[in-house]
Amino acid sequence: MSGNRWIALALATGFILSACGGGPEETFEERVSRLRYQYEIKPTAVQNVTLADGRPAVAVDLLAVFQGAEPLEYLTLVLEIQDENGVVRTTSRFTIDTRRLMRGVSDQVSASIPDIEVREGEHATVELEAEPPEELRGAYPEYRGSFS
Repeated sequence: MSGNRWIALALATGFILSACGGGPEETFEERVSRLRYQYEIKPTAVQNVTLADGRPAVAVDLLAVFQGAEPLEYLTLVLEIQDENGVVRTTSRFTIDTRRLMRGVSDQVSASIPDIEVREGEHATVELEAEPPEELRGAYPEYRGSFS
């Protein structure tokens, strides 16, 4: 066999081995981060409410869609409140239960975030972080929990 054929055979063998799982194994954190991308979240309403114990809270209504093959039980989102000048006044993380979401079907999900309010002239946004800060992941139930 000529030298070029050996090189081609070695490259093909390497490609086949890497395609069959020869690469580094995904860590639990990497897996959860990847699975978070399977969810689409669209806020539909954000409003002030009073909890049963009298504390103020912000109620968030969302449309959530699971588009993947392997679901998470929980998903942590970020509520950010900006003042009338666009300056962030407060950021709060909250978790929604995603166990009832069916693949490809949007569903209404609600959450209350206690001890904060949206003031007149302020703007609230809700987002699914693309990559949660590593130092905060331990507080996210999806990084501590199991898979559905």
